[in-house]
Amino acid sequence: PWIGRLLQPGQEMFSYLPHSTTHYPHQDALADLMREEGFASVELVEFTFGASVIHLARKSGSES
Repeated sequence: PWIGRLLQPGQEMFSYLPHSTTHYPHQDALADLMREEGFASVELVEFTFGASVIHLARKSGSES
């Protein structure tokens, strides 16, 4: 956040990231939530030693 404030003084938008990451579920917990909601083949692709993650999943077709 301090680098963002240096580059864009007066901008509070740079404080959202540290705050949002404390409330976001851990990557494994998010994968479990996705499975509970009906997603299948949930995979995690980690970047930068796990600092960022892409969750890949498929949603099953709806039952008619």
